[in-house]
Amino acid sequence: IKTVMVAGTTIEYAEHGEGEPLLLVHAGVFADWFVPLAASPAADGLRVIRVRRAGYGANAPASHLSIHDHASHLAALADLLELDALHVVGHSSGALIAFQMAIDPALVHSLMLIEPAPCGPFQVPAFAELGERFIGPAMGAFAAGDLQGAFDTFMRGVCGDRSREIIEKTLGRAAYEQAVRESSFFSGTKCPRVCNGNSCRPRSRSGSPC
Repeated sequence: IKTVMVAGTTIEYAEHGEGEPLLLVHAGVFADWFVPLAASPAADGLRVIRVRRAGYGANAPASHLSIHDHASHLAALADLLELDALHVVGHSSGALIAFQMAIDPALVHSLMLIEPAPCGPFQVPAFAELGERFIGPAMGAFAAGDLQGAFDTFMRGVCGDRSREIIEKTLGRAAYEQAVRESSFFSGTKCPRVCNGNSCRPRSRSGSPC
């Protein structure tokens, strides 16, 4: 993992391989989601860049960050690495960031959006039940300071009951514990926008809706 300062903010990234650049942009919870994919033989012949967005490294941003902010960071990283015509893969909120990056056609050659977070243009009626059963309780736990409870609730909702088992089996318990710690950035105290069943609404630093 390498650390770099872009636009006054610290982000982390890892890269390997040679060929056309493939940028992997993780979701709001669990910054190491793409570790297995980055190491997969399916990525052979590509220059794979796996990022850990601002807020998921050692140095948390001093203020809230928007989707546009994250996209700007990754565009700056591409400039730093002298990359263009990126293949960009984004998951959940990472898909929204990838979508924002694609506004610049000179930067993004191809785009793959995996389970885009149902905010803005990606809202779907089916998200209402998920929001009521899992997302709302998870955000309540985040606001109460119960990071592990919040993380587990969120992951069960979006990934199923065996999510923790699979994470620990694939990446190890240390990776699971790190993901829990770093999920604080996704909470109401640090995450600029939280999706409920119908829309995205901003939250204040106290965790209550603005």
